[in-house]
Amino acid sequence: MKKLFSLFLFSISLLMGRAQEVDFDKKTNILTVDGVNAFKIERDGCGFGETNCHYDVMDLEGHKLFKVNYRDFNSPVEVSKANPNGTVRYLEFVFFETKQKAEVDFPGIKCEKIGKIIAKNHLIVDGKVDPKAVDEFVFSSGTPFSERVKF
Repeated sequence: MKKLFSLFLFSISLLMGRAQEVDFDKKTNILTVDGVNAFKIERDGCGFGETNCHYDVMDLEGHKLFKVNYRDFNSPVEVSKANPNGTVRYLEFVFFETKQKAEVDFPGIKCEKIGKIIAKNHLIVDGKVDPKAVDEFVFSSGTPFSERVKF
C-alpha cells in the first residue's frame, strides 16, 4: 500500500510539473499550446525607433480579445553602469470586456514570449478570454510599474 501511494504521488508530480509546449508560427501568427492552435498574436509598431509597440491578441477567427502594450519609463532608482538611463520596461495587459489592466516584467519582444505568459496564466480557454483567470491575473499582477511613474 505504501508503494502504491508513493507511485501515485510521483505520477501526480509528473503530471503537474509538465511544462506547456508553446510554439509560434510567424507566417500565420498562430500560437499553439501543446500542439493545439490556441490564439493569434499580431505585433505592431515594435521596430527600431518605433514609439507605439503593442500586441493584439485574437481568437483564431481574428476577433480581438485583448491588447498587450509595451511600456517604459526612466527611473533614477534603476540607474546603473549597465542601465545608465534607468530604463524600466514592462507589458501592460488591457482587457476590453472587463476594463481591467495588469502589468508584468518585459520578457522580450517576441510574440512567443507574450504567448507563454498568456498560456501560463490560462487567460484564453477554447478561444475565449476566461474571466476568472483574468481576475486572478489582474489581482496577482497588479499595476506595480505605472504606480511608480511620476508625471
